[in-house]
Amino acid sequence: MARVLTTPVPGFEVNWQAKDWKQQLDRQQAAMTALEAKADAKSCVGHVISFGVADGGAHYLVVKEKPLTLQHIPYCDAYRADPILLRGLRLADVQDMIGRERKLAALFGRQ
Repeated sequence: MARVLTTPVPGFEVNWQAKDWKQQLDRQQAAMTALEAKADAKSCVGHVISFGVADGGAHYLVVKEKPLTLQHIPYCDAYRADPILLRGLRLADVQDMIGRERKLAALFGRQ
């Protein structure tokens, strides 16, 4: 069972009143790239996992493995996954998700 921290990952704040949405999107994309670059290769900690929601996705950062702890990333539309899905999520599920991402990246030549 996964715990979700109540505080979002900093660096993804959006000012919906701002006129320059492109600048905000660029800042968020840079923050997401920086997060993904810090991921630990031997564990799940630091990896970003995503779930499809509506026309986008809900993104979470794996903070701890035991107990499985996630932190919401308010990226773009800041969608959140269904709490029931998160409550039933196990470490083995997260490891499988990350393993599939690595295999797809290797298959298509992405690092």
